[in-house]
Order: sequence, then structure tokens, then C-alpha cells
Amino acid sequence: MRAVYFKDGEVELRDIPQAPDEGIRVHVRSIGICSSDLHMLEMKFPVQCIAGHEVPGVLDDGTSVAVEPVVPCNECASCRAGDYNLRRMCVAGTLGVGRNGGTS
Repeated sequence: MRAVYFKDGEVELRDIPQAPDEGIRVHVRSIGICSSDLHMLEMKFPVQCIAGHEVPGVLDDGTSVAVEPVVPCNECASCRAGDYNLRRMCVAGTLGVGRNGGTS
């Protein structure tokens, strides 16, 4: 698989290993690199991860899905209230920013 990797304001195209067989497999159709990604690069935001937080695809049964890019911690008050998008450390739990994003 190939992925766009951000490392401290630089961009690399990397070959990466197949994801492990755990969780729900999404067959990725495309991955968006949007203006917020470009702003992070321009600002030399200290990110070291696979870019891409806009990830549409299909499940094994053909169901179309979009991956939610914010991963709740389920521990802080915001996550427990269902407002995981408001958590204080949201960046650390966002795919393509604090965690590896989509690959194809």
C-alpha cells in the first residue's frame, strides 16, 4: 500500500505494510488531502503521521461508509457526554493529524 506521510512540514510518499486483520475493514475508494492538511504543512505543524482524514469507502458487504476521523478517548468529560469533537486533546485523536490517516 502507499501513503502520503507528513513529517515536520515535509511530505513523503511511502510504501507501507498491509493493515492488520482487526476491526472493520473499509475498502478505501479515495483519500482527501484538504486545505487543513495544506495549512499544517505551510505552518510546519509538528506532525509525523500518514495524512488523510477524509476517507470514504465500502465495507465487505458493499455498504458505503465514511470514516469518522476523530477517535474518542471515552475517558474525558467531553467524550463521556458524547461530544468527542470538543475534547481538549482532539488533535492527538484525529486521523491524519495525531494518528495515522487513510491509505489505499
